Amino acid sequence: MIVAPLVAARDTGVQVIAGFHAVAPAADFALAITPDGRTLRYGKRHPVPGLEHDLTPGHVSGWLGDGRAEEICKDMDFPDAIRSDAAKDARLMGVPAGDMGIDGWQHGIMSMKHGVEGGFSIVRVAQ
Repeated sequence: MIVAPLVAARDTGVQVIAGFHAVAPAADFALAITPDGRTLRYGKRHPVPGLEHDLTPGHVSGWLGDGRAEEICKDMDFPDAIRSDAAKDARLMGVPAGDMGIDGWQHGIMSMKHGVEGGFSIVRVAQ
């Protein structure tokens, strides 16, 4: 499942952030994959009410170090969820997202706004 992002990280020498969905236990998570094959897992902290009631939420920051962090889609709607990373001097936030219809536009705008507020750039890849 993570072979393609692992190969991309290794072959390009950059860190890759990829979003995943697990069925059992149900969870949305992101993996930050380093060029040497190490992975850092971040669990989505804010499941979408009514749609993701079965997901097990994460409980920790997406801080990766060296000015980088990761969040997942809905997490970017909650300034308190990202404020701790901004306080650590985050300069780049990787955000895999699974947008749906008009809600995708709203989440994209909110992510940009929170990036400006937090002083970091966002790399947001929507489904």
